[in-house]
Amino acid sequence: SVRSILQALPYSELAKEEVLDFIQETPGLLILDVRGDGGWNQGHLPQAKHVPASELFGRLNELPDKTRPILVFSANGNTSVSVCQLLAKEGYLYIFNALGGMAAYSGDLIRPKIELSDPKEVLGSNPKLIAKVLEVLDRDVRPGLKRDGGDIKVLEVEEGLVKIKMVGACVGCGAQQRTVDFGIAEHLKKLIPEIKSVEDVSRVTLLSKV
Repeated sequence: SVRSILQALPYSELAKEEVLDFIQETPGLLILDVRGDGGWNQGHLPQAKHVPASELFGRLNELPDKTRPILVFSANGNTSVSVCQLLAKEGYLYIFNALGGMAAYSGDLIRPKIELSDPKEVLGSNPKLIAKVLEVLDRDVRPGLKRDGGDIKVLEVEEGLVKIKMVGACVGCGAQQRTVDFGIAEHLKKLIPEIKSVEDVSRVTLLSKV
C-alpha cells in the first residue's frame, strides 16, 4: 500500500475495505490468525491457520514456504504488526497486515463446535459449582486442547478441588504440567473463586508407572 511504502515498512497494510477482495484475488494466500484461543473460538475465517502470536516463533516450521503470501489477522490489528515484523525478519517475502484485525472483518466466520461436557458424569455435591467449572472449560479451554489433538475430562468437583484427566495428545507431553498448573488451574481460580486447586489424575497415573 502507499502507506506502507511511505513508512518503509517491511510488509504491506490492507485497509478493511480491501481485505475481502484481496482474499478472493490472491492465489495461494495463507491467512494467519494470531489471536489467542479465546478469540479464535469466538469465530475465525474458514480457511485460516491458527497460531497464537505467543507461539509463532517456535512454530515457524509450520510455515515452510517463505515465498507464499501471508495475510495476518489479530484481534484489532495491533498484535499483527509485531507478527508481520517478525515474519519479515525471518525472511518471509510477501506479508500483509489486515488493519483493524478481526474486529473490522465483515466476511463469513466459522465458530468451532465441541460436544459439551455432561454434568451427570462429574462427582460432587454442588451441581451449580460443577456446572460453572464445565462451562468455563468448555468455552475457554477445551477448544484449544482439541485443536492440538487433546481434551480434558472433569472427574470430580468437591471442596474447592477439581480432579481432571487429560486425554489424547495432551497426556505425557512436555507441556502437560505447565498447561494444568499455569493454564487450566489459574484460569479456573480466577473466574471461580471457590476453586482452590486442580489435580490431574492422568499425570499422577503416569508418575506411578515410572
